Amino acid sequence: RIVPDDRGEAMFERGDTQALYAATAWQGTRDNVQFSLLSSHGDSGSAAGAWIDASARRGRYAHNYGAFRLGEDLAWGAYPISNDVQGGYYRINYQYARWTWNAGLDAIDSISGKGFDGLYASSFARYQASSSLGYGGSLNLRHGAGDTGYSAQAFVDRQGDWGQTRWQLDRAQGNGNDSWQVVVD
Repeated sequence: RIVPDDRGEAMFERGDTQALYAATAWQGTRDNVQFSLLSSHGDSGSAAGAWIDASARRGRYAHNYGAFRLGEDLAWGAYPISNDVQGGYYRINYQYARWTWNAGLDAIDSISGKGFDGLYASSFARYQASSSLGYGGSLNLRHGAGDTGYSAQAFVDRQGDWGQTRWQLDRAQGNGNDSWQVVVD
């Protein structure tokens, strides 16, 4: 297994895990659904997980949604895998002509009560004003037990004779921290 050492760096720890993965899917012209099961048994314990992912295309919109339950101590050999969580998500994407935007919402709960419980929302928008100028931004919100955080970004992209330039402003706040960053690339 790959685990953190005293300084938080990755180290290998000997262990034994057996796992079984099974999936089935259906795909139509505009829709598809996949259902997956994972079961593992190893030195750290036994667990099972299941998740369903679906997508639907409707005109210029693409919808993605799903639900999951991944038991405590779920493992896949030596590779880290999400576990001790259950929840669901929904995402929508739109692209047409000069506009691109997307938004999503995730709800996550710890099965054992020892992990993160909360909501995560994200959004992004970009407008291509001309062949040489585009602008947009993003906003991400996280709300969990005892803390709320966010990050926001605004940017302008300009294509010129010397190449592409991007001006960007980033702002983040959460867990008692506050961050500002201005970037010109």
